[in-house]
Amino acid sequence: LAALAAALVGCGKAEAVYGRDDTSISVNSGEKFTIKLDANPTTGYEWNVSVSDESVVTLEKSEYQQGGAAGAGGTQVLVFKANKAGTATIDLVYQRSWEPQEDDERLQYTVTVK
Repeated sequence: LAALAAALVGCGKAEAVYGRDDTSISVNSGEKFTIKLDANPTTGYEWNVSVSDESVVTLEKSEYQQGGAAGAGGTQVLVFKANKAGTATIDLVYQRSWEPQEDDERLQYTVTVK
């Protein structure tokens, strides 16, 4: 197993990771990339995702990583895959799904796939 793990480590480069201010993303077709944002689902809030063109970019996984103390905030990790060349917009809204508000926090990322 150790040899297999070592072989796999050398096969590809690390996924690119973006944050709140990295709103312009450029990746190659077939690559995965991650957006990490502060979140605290214990309050009922989470980042809701919509992608303008899912033939270009798709959300593969959304998971929450707990911070330190119980009830404290953590990080929502969103993993995307670049499917084909083109441009897509990822719109994120930090909201309670049952109680959307006009002033909910919104972020927008422009993704260019080469």
